[in-house]
Amino acid sequence: MTDPVYLLVCRACGTGDLIMPFGSAGERGKWAAAHTRGTGHESWFVRDQVQEVDEEADRP
Repeated sequence: MTDPVYLLVCRACGTGDLIMPFGSAGERGKWAAAHTRGTGHESWFVRDQVQEVDEEADRP
């Protein structure tokens, strides 16, 4: 099974090591819009990544 991870890095904050993971592209977009309104930052590194989930590891 795979779960998508939606990543965002504001290129103006820090050294680029502040990676923000989101559960959907919509959540990521809302956060980015609010961050831009609050900071004026408009440069992003965006990546959609599919991560393999080990279902056996999730079982009790």
